[in-house]
Amino acid sequence: MPAQTKLSKTRINAYNTAHYRVTGPPPFVLRIWKKSPELAALFKKLDVESAMYITAYNPKGKPTDRNLNIRAHKKLKAEIENLKAPLFDGVGGDPSGNWKAEPSFLVLG
Repeated sequence: MPAQTKLSKTRINAYNTAHYRVTGPPPFVLRIWKKSPELAALFKKLDVESAMYITAYNPKGKPTDRNLNIRAHKKLKAEIENLKAPLFDGVGGDPSGNWKAEPSFLVLG
């Protein structure tokens, strides 16, 4: 049975159509439900089998004060760095521009 969510279909669609940009090297774009040869190459190069694309901006998709977002992003980065996991900066955004792009991270392993 699929996981239940309280997110609206509109919001789920926004996440599914977003472009999750990874700064690299090399830079590339992740898309939900799309295979990524660049991500597969990173898995092989770094000998990992999993990854997550994560942001501290706008928790639960709710617009949040810019300064709170910046502080949360810095805190998240510090916590990931403490894990010593491979980390790449990124920006997740709506290609139509309806939702502001959010600084994000690709974390491997």
